[in-house]
Amino acid sequence: MVANRWIRCRRQAAPVRQRPRPHQRHRVLLALFKRAFHGTYHHLMRKRVQRHVDEFVWRNNSRWLATLERMQQWAAALYGKRLNYAELVA
Repeated sequence: MVANRWIRCRRQAAPVRQRPRPHQRHRVLLALFKRAFHGTYHHLMRKRVQRHVDEFVWRNNSRWLATLERMQQWAAALYGKRLNYAELVA
């Protein structure tokens, strides 16, 4: 993919600035979510969709952090939250 580079047009002697193709961010994120879902989970229940989306958003937002920082954030987010088996299967 050629983006933000100077290229020469064969018909013209002057260089032509080629603009990058605009991508719609929501479509890119949806494609990444689908890829992550198919690689990890086998079934998606309607009542747990928000949990999966929240996890994906957190992973996407923290992708540039160091591993230790991600683990610290993850551990801090888990503190005080509990999911019982009855709530899981209900």
